[in-house]
Amino acid sequence: MSKETKNISISEEEKEFLLTEAWENKKDKVDIDGSLALYVSVASPNPNLFLTSSITIQMLEALSASPQQAEEWSRTWGRVVVCIKPGFEQMCLLGEISDPKNKLFIPLKTKQKFAPTEIIGGFPNGDLAQIVINSQPTTIEAFLISYVHIVDELIWEHFRSSGSSDYPGALQSVISSGFSLVSACEDEILFQKKGNPLMSLRLYGSMVNKDVPRVMGGIIFKGAL
Repeated sequence: MSKETKNISISEEEKEFLLTEAWENKKDKVDIDGSLALYVSVASPNPNLFLTSSITIQMLEALSASPQQAEEWSRTWGRVVVCIKPGFEQMCLLGEISDPKNKLFIPLKTKQKFAPTEIIGGFPNGDLAQIVINSQPTTIEAFLISYVHIVDELIWEHFRSSGSSDYPGALQSVISSGFSLVSACEDEILFQKKGNPLMSLRLYGSMVNKDVPRVMGGIIFKGAL
């Protein structure tokens, strides 16, 4: 992406306008603290080439197992907890925050930073949309927070665009059609948004993890590329 976008022409005023516009567009979501979280438990804090693909599969399986809860989770901005659980391998679990069993998950906090390009290479191309994730070097937990949020954004926007109340159908459509994944810096993402108003941005609102970039990424459905 960076090699293709050689001449980025976007002013600070334009960037702030796009960020404000994205922040104010709630996309039919509600600003409340939801009761659910998607627990993304990793077996190791070290990134690997296959991590993104395997997390994608496990995330979509977890949402498909409880589609009504998944819709509620997404409507309340999809809380994500990247963690480890002693004795368990990598897994994704959608569950109640108040459930004592889920309190056994230990939030992951690392310091080593890496470039997302290191673990998205070889991601299979899909037909539905292209996800552009922020290429800012960051920690493994910050990357996974960004990635899970942007996949949630893809499912939610596909659900909204269908004009129906069929969230499970939108979820299955994402699973069956798939998506492609590239990376770009914040300026490149906003430059693309400037030229393509149909691109959907996902911002990081809570700022709980300071390593998560404010522009986590964007989504372009293939018909709008």
